[in-house]
Amino acid sequence: MIKSLGFLNELSLPVIVAPMFLVSGPELVTACCRSGVVGSFPFPNARKLTTLDKWLFDINKNLSGSNVPYAVNLTTHKTYDRLEEELILLKKYKPKIVITALGSPIPVIDIVHSYGGFVIAFSEIALTYAYKKFVFYLLPFSSDSTNLIQYISTDYKFAISFAILVVVLIFRPQGI
Repeated sequence: MIKSLGFLNELSLPVIVAPMFLVSGPELVTACCRSGVVGSFPFPNARKLTTLDKWLFDINKNLSGSNVPYAVNLTTHKTYDRLEEELILLKKYKPKIVITALGSPIPVIDIVHSYGGFVIAFSEIALTYAYKKFVFYLLPFSSDSTNLIQYISTDYKFAISFAILVVVLIFRPQGI
């Protein structure tokens, strides 16, 4: 389990900067952490595993001595072809926070907990997914309806994601 959440006291704001696809990289992560917020990046931003290895090395080197952790966003979908290699890099560099996406977090949890990190893994898909294609696929007739069937309108998708994160961190601050 998690050895310490002491880094929370080191943050200037309780913020995780979003792991933005094709935008976030080691420079942004380092700058965020030096500013007192958790910087993050998605592993697929590094197109090659050698690049990802270098990014993680550089981030760890640049943030050595810092109490503000960085986060990584790991794609865990079963069809993702780099998952096994990325798990090896997780073991090697031990990021304190791992955010999982597009799949089950199960392959990540034991690895991250073994070195004292924590996993942020939840899915807002049940609340915000537009069910139109799925529902109409099940119907015995075809339909060209343009209406969406969803529990929450698309205007609130980002607010729901944030609200779920806050609730998870309140009730399970040690992660899952």
